[in-house]
Amino acid sequence: RSSPNTPMEDGCCMDICSKFKNRIPTLSGENEGLHFSKWSRWAKAYAIVVAVQVSYLIAVCGVVLFDHHSREGYAFGISWIVGALAFMYFTFDGLRREDPFALWLSVGVHFVVAGYSVFALTACGVKKDIGPEFRKIAVYNAIEICVAEAVLIPLAWKVHDLFGWFRFYRVGGDVRLQKLYITYNRFYSILKLDLATSLIIYTLTVFTLLNLLETTLDAGAMFFTILVMIMGNYGVREEARPAVYIFVCFLIVLPIYIVYKLCYLESNRNFPLLLCMGFTSFIIRAFLILYVFKAMRGFGQG
Repeated sequence: RSSPNTPMEDGCCMDICSKFKNRIPTLSGENEGLHFSKWSRWAKAYAIVVAVQVSYLIAVCGVVLFDHHSREGYAFGISWIVGALAFMYFTFDGLRREDPFALWLSVGVHFVVAGYSVFALTACGVKKDIGPEFRKIAVYNAIEICVAEAVLIPLAWKVHDLFGWFRFYRVGGDVRLQKLYITYNRFYSILKLDLATSLIIYTLTVFTLLNLLETTLDAGAMFFTILVMIMGNYGVREEARPAVYIFVCFLIVLPIYIVYKLCYLESNRNFPLLLCMGFTSFIIRAFLILYVFKAMRGFGQG
């Protein structure tokens, strides 16, 4: 599958074949197409641990939502669910595409969920309203996530060491094409992380205000953000420069709405969390713009 203009070096082929000798697909069937192998045992073990972890977090969030009928209970519970689902999605997406960047990104998201639990204990004003039961749940979540990380990080390292065949299967051994493929995968992962962060911010503001006008604005901003992300992914994947330029312009303009929400909620008890999430969103947005331009440098090269 390597490019005819830039043949794969024999050394690269030998390294890949020796590393994945038990995962080389065979030719079979009428079309004699390549059949991609299944996940490794380590990847399956990692996926099972993550599935159990996320199931626990969602169950705990369900308890919070049913037992704490307050703005803070709904905001924390739903945000926890979004964070847990984002962690599971990035994990399974990283395993499916054998993308180490997405895999380690999921580990980072996991730590963010733990930090969110700690915030429930330390946020000024909120801790008085959420009640002692909620604070106990936050403590259990934080401890459980840290214990799970002690298992997941060594597993992630082992799984990461087995990655590489899927990229070879998709683009061959051409080093240049592999670099382009890695750049796109990183852009795609950061794009989805940016979207998940924006959704969490909008969810928090909706349950913080419970105002019809502001809720309508947040819903519109959420829908518009999703459309912008879809357009950005299309522009980079199809190498459509006009779509990419429009996408970058929206990436620069959209944070203005987040700044507006932060200014509007400056006196609110959830402001410290919103400020942290907004700052995180700006950092992610900066990396997203960086990888957009890195991807554009490879347009027309494969």
